[in-house]
Amino acid sequence: MPYPVPRSNRQSHKRRPIENDNNHGVSVFTLYQHVHHGDDQQREDAIRVQTIDTCKEMYADEPPEAILYCFGITQPLFEEMEKTIPNIVFHEGLPTMDTVREFSADRRHRLVVLDDLMHQTIERLVSDPKPIRTRIQVENHRPQHDVLGSDEKRERRLPDHNLGATTLSRTLEDTDAELRGRHIDPLRLLNRRPGAKFRRYLSIEDPSIPGRRYDGLRSTEIIRGTNTPQSSGMSRLLDTHHHFLHLLRTAKKDQRKALLKTIDKSQLKALCEIAHNIIKGTIVLTPSEKLRLKRFKKIINILGRKSSTRKERIQALHRGTAAVVRLLDVVERWRK
Repeated sequence: MPYPVPRSNRQSHKRRPIENDNNHGVSVFTLYQHVHHGDDQQREDAIRVQTIDTCKEMYADEPPEAILYCFGITQPLFEEMEKTIPNIVFHEGLPTMDTVREFSADRRHRLVVLDDLMHQTIERLVSDPKPIRTRIQVENHRPQHDVLGSDEKRERRLPDHNLGATTLSRTLEDTDAELRGRHIDPLRLLNRRPGAKFRRYLSIEDPSIPGRRYDGLRSTEIIRGTNTPQSSGMSRLLDTHHHFLHLLRTAKKDQRKALLKTIDKSQLKALCEIAHNIIKGTIVLTPSEKLRLKRFKKIINILGRKSSTRKERIQALHRGTAAVVRLLDVVERWRK
């Protein structure tokens, strides 16, 4: 069954073809993969070469004149790529803005490839208030963002306006899936800002790994920025009612009941959004959190269900004030 797409998305989806865009500056292309051994390593090398070779077709209207290939781990294949691919420069680690400025000083189209740098990208996003993705957006004229990645042990179908649609399969290691206490998806991670849009997409089919495909509507929804780790609506509500939610979480039982008696419509909506995102799976629970919330399942369902009335939700809150504390504990851990 297709996933529903909001009316606003359906209307804005009819935008002009990519071939008509005349953007200049830096395109950021993220190649997310791990180094394997034996046959897997050969497949990884083939994907690397195929990715760079396909760039001319991917940017058919304005091929990049030079490539800055940033890598996390040195590969023997890089020497061959340097000989066969014109105007490619290799750089170890994430580039600084000085490097990006120097690389794109003439304002012509340049391509920055981030290969196997997801860990450094996560650290930069956490420690730097202006991560590299945002700085590139500020410093360059309407840059494009191109992401190649998938969920854990799944395949993602990415619509490509120039090439059609193919698939890329990628398995994330357990250490990555558990990094920072939540599931890590490259598409979601680099699309943290609500409303961000990826303008171009490239995917490569690996025929040796068969698997299912998401339907086109769901893929479009993810790429258009609506499937971020934290929905923009919930984020705004949590920021608006931060003080109230903090008091509710730290108050004693009697104080908590008194606060819930005076709860307004917007504050109630904030709690309901938390429950809704837990039910939907947007907020990923740890095993211990699943156990603690198990006895509050009925209350969480009432709060998170869109069809519940205000009266039903208020009654559920008064019956299970401890459930509110557990929900807020989850959000506090998840937002760190």
